[in-house]
Amino acid sequence: MGCCDRGEHLEHDERVYLASFMVAEGWDPEEVIMRRFEHMPDYDAAETAKQVWFIVAKGYKPRGCKKLKEFNMCPGSCFQ
Repeated sequence: MGCCDRGEHLEHDERVYLASFMVAEGWDPEEVIMRRFEHMPDYDAAETAKQVWFIVAKGYKPRGCKKLKEFNMCPGSCFQ
């Protein structure tokens, strides 16, 4: 999540994963929207709110290890 605070650009799939992970962990959606994504270079408050609330309404779950690897988003090797 440090990448958000540093203002690094994330692709759409990376943002969806991050938001769905934080929502699944019990983070308040407003906290997800305002505190994590607002530092990104292309931040749009209305679009971010729309996307995050869509994730909440649809009950999106964070992707598992296999999907993260497929999307080249896995930060390291799994411990299996």
